[in-house]
Amino acid sequence: MWKRCIALPLMLAGATAFLSLAAPYQAAAQPDLLVRDLKVRVLVTGLSQPTAIAFLGRRYVFVAEKATGKVQKFLNGTLTTVLDLSVNSASERGLLGMALHPDFPTNKGVYLFWT
Repeated sequence: MWKRCIALPLMLAGATAFLSLAAPYQAAAQPDLLVRDLKVRVLVTGLSQPTAIAFLGRRYVFVAEKATGKVQKFLNGTLTTVLDLSVNSASERGLLGMALHPDFPTNKGVYLFWT
């Protein structure tokens, strides 16, 4: 009985020590594309925790920012705030999602999920 009680904490301590020695995760500088037909390029920078994107046209997108509660419009190289919601961004709260109406652009509905 005592051997089992002592062995488990020792195993857990060993596993913790092993995990702490592992190298921290670092994102690659460039994505590793596995399909030659795909290309990656930066569309917009300067966003704060983007969680959703809606493509309205060529070089025209809406982006939802989780922590700020802002919906940003990116059109032809210019970033503009179109909506600024009051959000509590603690933990898993904030501006979390966005969807366009199925008949967009005839019906210009943009639906947001925020807490």
